[in-house]
Amino acid sequence: MSLVKVENLNIQFDTDEGQLLALEDVNFTVNNGEILGIAGESGSGKTITAKSLMQLNDENTLYHPNSKILYQGENLLNYDELKMVPYRGKIFSMIFQEPMASFAPAIRIGDQMVEQLQIHENISVQEARERSIQVLTSVGIPDSATLIDQYSYEFSGGMRQRAMIAMALSTNPQLLIADEPTTALDVTIQAQIINLIKREVRERNMGVIFITHDLALLAQTAHRILIMYMGKIVESGTTYQVLTNPQHPYTQSLIESSPDINNFEKPLIPIPGEVPLLKDRPQGCVFQNRCKKIMGEACRTQKPLTVAHEDGHTVACHIYHE
Repeated sequence: MSLVKVENLNIQFDTDEGQLLALEDVNFTVNNGEILGIAGESGSGKTITAKSLMQLNDENTLYHPNSKILYQGENLLNYDELKMVPYRGKIFSMIFQEPMASFAPAIRIGDQMVEQLQIHENISVQEARERSIQVLTSVGIPDSATLIDQYSYEFSGGMRQRAMIAMALSTNPQLLIADEPTTALDVTIQAQIINLIKREVRERNMGVIFITHDLALLAQTAHRILIMYMGKIVESGTTYQVLTNPQHPYTQSLIESSPDINNFEKPLIPIPGEVPLLKDRPQGCVFQNRCKKIMGEACRTQKPLTVAHEDGHTVACHIYHE
């Protein structure tokens, strides 16, 4: 069942250098009980896309009039700040990249969790505190009744991340947005965080948007994957389709540049060049300046259409145009 549907999401940033295109024709759905992975290099538009669902992008963000973020038939982009209150933290909840920056260092973790619950639900401080202890325990933080009164800087990196997840889950959201939730954590803690999110999906039947640059992480986590580059979805499909039969040259390059634990002799082939700045966005295909399979004038001047390669597997590349 479709939980959230994003249609024709186009975003520009109003800057001193003019209006710069940041997201172009982004379309996807998130279903109940599903983990949707979004992958790509830094600057590919992953976080901007996720923040759009909660309207958390900067004030200079301009949404195209035809853009839609649909929840129960309502376009959330038409909502003002007041109407968005229940969607931020209650219906949609987000785990941000850096938990140390997400918690106020001078306020106890428990006080922040209680405040969030009281914003979204009509419950007492004691009820909110008891639920916070319960959810901290459920994410694997020992002696939660005591540790709830500590500050974020007193927690280890793994515990801070668990506390951030606990805070996001305490309101029983329908959609969890996890923005690189395992960054800077060691592999054992990474595995614990991944297993925790997958367990919560099974038990709560919630949807998850899982943002990362790590394809190996998505291989063991996501049901479907979107590959983004310069604010455009260049390939999408099931995890199996995208990772075992990648069609877009960018997806292929990402996989070639990733280490293979089963083949230590596999050479790592870096992607040449860098993601262009928004002001230097190419006229045709956004990947043209780094593509090994560029076909000439069409790639340089015309935007590729998104075509179906197989059932549910789409790719935006001139190679597949008739």
